[in-house]
Amino acid sequence: MIPEKHDLVLMKVMRGDEHDLQAIEAIHQSSPLALATLVQRYEDEMGAAIIDPARLRGHFLTLVERLFPGELDVVDQRLRRRRK
Repeated sequence: MIPEKHDLVLMKVMRGDEHDLQAIEAIHQSSPLALATLVQRYEDEMGAAIIDPARLRGHFLTLVERLFPGELDVVDQRLRRRRK
């Protein structure tokens, strides 16, 4: 099976290497990602990730900043509210 593009991006975000971020940017340029879908899936599916939650959150926010720079503060605030 081939993962749907938003799921593939979230898999790459877990590692967060520069190479992964460049691949994500290429995916986004070729077939734009929906920020709402990324955020919703991050919230719904990444809670059980095996890496440190703060590190994963940082990787995800780096991705948002690179692909949707004008939306970084909104997404950051949404994730902060969710943690409480």
